[in-house]
Amino acid sequence: MSIAVVEPGQAVRLSVPVAAGSVPGRCKIAWKMVDENGVLFYPASALRPIYFDVAAVP
Repeated sequence: MSIAVVEPGQAVRLSVPVAAGSVPGRCKIAWKMVDENGVLFYPASALRPIYFDVAAVP
């Protein structure tokens, strides 16, 4: 996903579609951000991405 130029301190709202699995259950989505050169930007440590829990319920 590309994001327009953002000034320091400026907020940006992102919307990312996620498709649920075909069976009920839970999964985790790991999120990392990179700069235009593909260099890890956020979170600063590659070992600790931001996680989102997703629950697919019947």
